[in-house]
Amino acid sequence: MAITRSTANLDVRGIQSSTHYLMQDGPDTAPVILLLHGHSSSVDEFQDLLPALDGKAVVFAFDQPSCGGSSEGERQKVLDVYGAFAWAKHYEALFYLRDLVRAFVWTVIRPHIAATGRGVRVAGGSLGGNLTLLVAESATKYPWLEAAYCWSPGSAWAPGLKQSLGAQVARGRAVQPWGQADIEPFLATTFVNKAVPTDDAFPQPWYWYFDCWGEDSHPECLKVGGGACSRCQHQPKLLLKGGKLLGPSNNYTRMGEKKARHIEGALLSTEARLRPARMGWHWEIAAEQVELSHRQKLTSGRRRVELLQCPTMFMAGKEDRHFPAALFHDTRACYQMALDRRSVDPNAARVSAKWFDASGHSLHNERPNELAAVLAGAAL
Repeated sequence: MAITRSTANLDVRGIQSSTHYLMQDGPDTAPVILLLHGHSSSVDEFQDLLPALDGKAVVFAFDQPSCGGSSEGERQKVLDVYGAFAWAKHYEALFYLRDLVRAFVWTVIRPHIAATGRGVRVAGGSLGGNLTLLVAESATKYPWLEAAYCWSPGSAWAPGLKQSLGAQVARGRAVQPWGQADIEPFLATTFVNKAVPTDDAFPQPWYWYFDCWGEDSHPECLKVGGGACSRCQHQPKLLLKGGKLLGPSNNYTRMGEKKARHIEGALLSTEARLRPARMGWHWEIAAEQVELSHRQKLTSGRRRVELLQCPTMFMAGKEDRHFPAALFHDTRACYQMALDRRSVDPNAARVSAKWFDASGHSLHNERPNELAAVLAGAAL
């Protein structure tokens, strides 16, 4: 099926955005899926998943503000508009992105499927999984929502002092002025430096994939990573587009070649679309995502994840378990809380779970065929 790309002008509470999106066509009887990408990423992260969904679903995906081909996120305007609502305090940009999902569906997807009466399955991992849960927790506002599918969702962790302190650091970076000279240090923060200054931490991209990704079927592979076998002896070469070395790879352990090459590709892709105007927005999202918890208790006495209002599937790779965000464990904890709620309240949303062996944070890249089978399979 053909993939088409276009731009939609969306309005959310008076905040205008030019949103780049793609559509992969499919049969009229197939499920309709909206994919939500991760933090600071773009629709290009689904390049492995889209072929696996070809002919099995109608697929939409859009670049969030300050990502890919979309316009810049108006950070201060979002904070001002959503700051007027008590329920959005400290999470203004996340709730704006949730409402942007709704605007995209009504503006772009609904005209395509109005005649068929089909609903929309919302799916995403990491920040995309976080937004998927925020949509599912407010599903009464979205009559088009058929089901929610999240893998390793951000904000699945328990609330605590560590999250609050991390959010303070990120917010400090969100408000500082950013210039062209700050781009390389920004890239170094993500791709070179350790996520946190401890011996058991690594640069952020190290967490994106299991070290043995792509090598698990090889007879020499021990499926444990960290340079344990001859198939896992690579490190990324952190070169910018012009060939300049961004920094050494000393903070990365040995890994499979496929993982190393994807980290290199991610660096080039990030460099190509990074502009100073985007950096404050990215830190704002990071701050809010760190501070929000789907396991926090609200004024109603219920945890956020207990408010799910549509069928929801939780997924994670079993190797997505490393400090500072053990998201396999955290995702499983969110699922259990939602399941426990269902056991005492038959009207609560149905929930299910699927855990993937030899997989890390990015199921859409590491296990695209298995994930596609879930997303386009029978209704939850």
